[in-house]
Amino acid sequence: MLKYINDIGSIQLKEKVIVADPGNFSEEDRELSSSGVLILNNVKPGEFLCFLRISDEGFWGKRVSYLIAIHKDYLNQINFNDQFQFDSSQVYYTNYNCAIEVDSGKAGIFNFDYLAKPELDVWDYMDYVDDFYEKACKCTSSDTKGGVIEDNGVVSSSGYGDFCYSVYTFHDINTNDVIGIIIDYNLEDVRMFFEKLL
Repeated sequence: MLKYINDIGSIQLKEKVIVADPGNFSEEDRELSSSGVLILNNVKPGEFLCFLRISDEGFWGKRVSYLIAIHKDYLNQINFNDQFQFDSSQVYYTNYNCAIEVDSGKAGIFNFDYLAKPELDVWDYMDYVDDFYEKACKCTSSDTKGGVIEDNGVVSSSGYGDFCYSVYTFHDINTNDVIGIIIDYNLEDVRMFFEKLL
């Protein structure tokens, strides 16, 4: 399938980050620790450049195959145009297989404290989450199929929709800090699953 990369901007990530469906958050889950989300506690703080890899799936149209966020200082150390390649003397990766559950057709990478908001009472938090989710929907329904949210996160439509998706984290081999986060929408396997249902 034809694949190409879209640059969708940059975000400022802090040390604690959550990778999840933006529709998973409610007043009942203020700790943001429910199953189907991935929490990372060792992200290298700083500017992360964000990209979508789009695949032309023929009959199924253009779909997001990867959502990518790479720390700007490491951009040249990881080649993500086709198969991910990197200098193993500088970088290693971890695969979180089927780490996030998507129920709203979208997923993203967000600063933990941007979503947790412990200072808000229940009613204000409900309003905050509704507003956040509306912003996520605007990003994923755009022509680019994704975008950044207030410098605190990035979101995209999730390949073929609701499913369980894997996440790759790339790490500085000397510090173990996370310097890259990739949501893999695993288009080929998911497409075959849905085609069997037809």
